[in-house]
Amino acid sequence: MALMILGGVLGVNLWVFIETPAETGAETLEVERGMSPGRVIEILHGKKLISNIPLFKLYLFLKGAASKIRAGEYHFPPRVTPA
Repeated sequence: MALMILGGVLGVNLWVFIETPAETGAETLEVERGMSPGRVIEILHGKKLISNIPLFKLYLFLKGAASKIRAGEYHFPPRVTPA
């Protein structure tokens, strides 16, 4: 029962996280060849494009997206959401 409650709380927190826009203006991120997903996440967090590193890592894991990060220049509009 406690595990179900914990899963529900985590699910709600993840949903709120991915639907809440960043409180930034437009940003640009240069991902260099060989840059680790962890480093990309640190930069995103430093630019205030994501607010919660552990929840973003969980989101990437659930989407299977961590291995799909590619080198290049990425442009983020103002108030972008992690989703």
